[in-house]
Amino acid sequence: MAGAFGALALAGLAHDLGHVLGELGHRARRARAAAGAAQGAEALRAELAALEAGLARAEGLRRGLGALAQGEPLQLTRIDVGEQLSAAAAWLRQRAGPGQEVIDQGPAEGALRIWAEAEAVQRVLINLGQNALQAGARTLRLGCAPGSHPRRLRLLVADDGPGLPPALTHRPFAARPDGQGRGLGLSVARELAQRLEGSLSLLESGPQGTTFALQLERLP
Repeated sequence: MAGAFGALALAGLAHDLGHVLGELGHRARRARAAAGAAQGAEALRAELAALEAGLARAEGLRRGLGALAQGEPLQLTRIDVGEQLSAAAAWLRQRAGPGQEVIDQGPAEGALRIWAEAEAVQRVLINLGQNALQAGARTLRLGCAPGSHPRRLRLLVADDGPGLPPALTHRPFAARPDGQGRGLGLSVARELAQRLEGSLSLLESGPQGTTFALQLERLP
């Protein structure tokens, strides 16, 4: 079981790193175009900021690979809910296409804290959000709600897309045999939730959209 768990973690890091490298390449091409355009300084600054954010994510994934190789557990600490939701929303806006909107409905920074690891929380939220955008959602909302008991909090990722394919609705977190696509992203997200001493659940999915909930320990 541990071997399969480690293999999935490695596949998940490679999966997420691929997304980040794709984003970095896209932003580098946009920055090159902005640099060559007349009055492109503002656009160039925006693309350079996006490149810096992508490099920061890539560094986080690199650290994750190193920790996994050494068998280190996630280092859980007190982290701010509003800050995590805001950062994930900002990254997902960079990945959104024309006509797609990412809305941050999280609490003000400093209002709520959870017991977790920031990089892992970001990976769960971004994996879920990227799946929704790639599936054609027009609006993606990140927020939070009370958990199953007072010491728990749910981080929500909700979209207005077409819903999960029927084959995934009943087993949304089962990794696909080829280890690719949406199935891998969801199975990796669930594994990360478990390593965060929490859980990931599908609250609803259908023509009206899909909502996932990452439930973690809430701190006073």
